[in-house]
Amino acid sequence: MVHLIPNFRFMTEAAKAQINGMQWCGISTSKTMQYLAGMASGYSLVGFLKKDPYNYVDRSRRAKIADGDANSAIVYLEGKVDDDPMSMARYNVTEDDMLANLLWADLLILHNCYITFNKKA
Repeated sequence: MVHLIPNFRFMTEAAKAQINGMQWCGISTSKTMQYLAGMASGYSLVGFLKKDPYNYVDRSRRAKIADGDANSAIVYLEGKVDDDPMSMARYNVTEDDMLANLLWADLLILHNCYITFNKKA
């Protein structure tokens, strides 16, 4: 029952490496946990809860997305602006360097807005 006490519950670097390797090969987290439990001769002997690998995988995915997702979108849209001078891209970042607002428009969108909002009644 010691593995249920948070102070004694931790994932070893070997377990993290196993999870990373199996995730990279496309093996699900539940199958990875079954494998780790089989190697340790039971879930209670693994040293952490079934939820811990899911939390680890989620943290890993969020860390990858946090740096790359918004930056990739900005680079892509700025490249589109360089290719088409009639398009525009504007964005704001927060004090924490996180994307706050993003606006992108090309010639078709700008033309439709002009027609829609400049109609004479």
